[in-house]
Amino acid sequence: MTTHPRAPLRVRIAGIGKALPPRVVDNAELEHRWGLPAGWIVERTGIEQRRFADDESTVDLATRAVHDCLRDAGVGIGAVDLLVGACAIPHQALPTTSSFVAGALGMSGTACIDVNASCFSFGVGLWHAAMAIDRGDVDRAVVFSADLGSRGIDDQDPRSACLLGDGAAAVVVERAVADDASALAGFLLRTYPSGGRDAQVRGGGTNVVPGRPGFEDRAFRFQMNGKAIFKAALQHASPFLDEFFARSPVPRDQLALVIPHQTNAHGVAAFSRWLGFDDDKVVSTFRDHGNCVAAALPMALHDAVRTGRLARGQHALLCGTAAGLTLGALVVTW
Repeated sequence: MTTHPRAPLRVRIAGIGKALPPRVVDNAELEHRWGLPAGWIVERTGIEQRRFADDESTVDLATRAVHDCLRDAGVGIGAVDLLVGACAIPHQALPTTSSFVAGALGMSGTACIDVNASCFSFGVGLWHAAMAIDRGDVDRAVVFSADLGSRGIDDQDPRSACLLGDGAAAVVVERAVADDASALAGFLLRTYPSGGRDAQVRGGGTNVVPGRPGFEDRAFRFQMNGKAIFKAALQHASPFLDEFFARSPVPRDQLALVIPHQTNAHGVAAFSRWLGFDDDKVVSTFRDHGNCVAAALPMALHDAVRTGRLARGQHALLCGTAAGLTLGALVVTW
């Protein structure tokens, strides 16, 4: 196992975009829906509101986010060589979500792939795009994450259902020029399958299908044992982060920001505590967006950039837990 620092990938995020559905769903609406006392959700999660899509699809949100990041980068659709869909839940089982987004964008002949590492899909997709650019296989890539958590709400499990929201974000990735400090570094992903069933959607693949035993509506709903996930993450987080920083050329004390997966108040606070950072260095967007699954991480990165918390040349750690049970991290030098 390689533990010494690895050279960073010399790529640059040239543009970033975000898309949200217009409908705002506050806690009062969900507490009424589930017969919960007022304040139950914010007390347990720190979440105050989230967005739910009505008629918009995953493809619709993703397309809006990609248009936004292309405008930000000042490049046209024809300049994109690779489109990477990094969603936890696909638009449909087959074909790829990225192919649907390419069609909506008017792309033809562009390489389209999907990657899925649940809530850390954006980190994996970004790393794959960066490696392709670093190798010279492509010149420019777009990575998007879009998830409609509201479509998987299980009304029989309010503790998990109240976390979920809808959103999308996308980035344009290209080779960094000679005098540009931008880079990606230290990528690490570790999966511990003993916790794999603690967060799952059993339907949607070949495991649960019509006409076979086990087919039911709840199989297509998000189910999670939050306490078990937190316990497993607590067990693995410290050795995982130690290994990550042994590989990363960017040490902890040079990080300007930590951008964790936006699970809820407890999850974000835990990463802050494990890393030893004050709250002012940790980005949190869950209060207004909830947990937007794979889209949560790039949405938080977008907000950090747009609010001026992350400037060119500064280092940000993207990190988080994901179903599997998976832990992931990488450093983005903006």
